[in-house]
Amino acid sequence: MGDFEYDDAGRQAILPKYGIDFPAWVVESLDREAARIGAMRQSILKIWLVERLKAGAANR
Repeated sequence: MGDFEYDDAGRQAILPKYGIDFPAWVVESLDREAARIGAMRQSILKIWLVERLKAGAANR
C-alpha cells in the first residue's frame, strides 16, 4: 500500500495493532493468494479491507 500516516510534527504515526482470529482455511487461502501475487499476508488483508471500506462508502 505504501501510505503512511504522520502526526502533527511530521513524524510517522504509531498506528494501533489489532489481533484477529481466523479459521485455518481462511489463513491457508490468504497464504495461497499472497504467494500467488508475491505479497505478505498482512498486505493482502490491508488492501482488501481498504478496498471493501471504500466500496461501501461509495455506495452510501
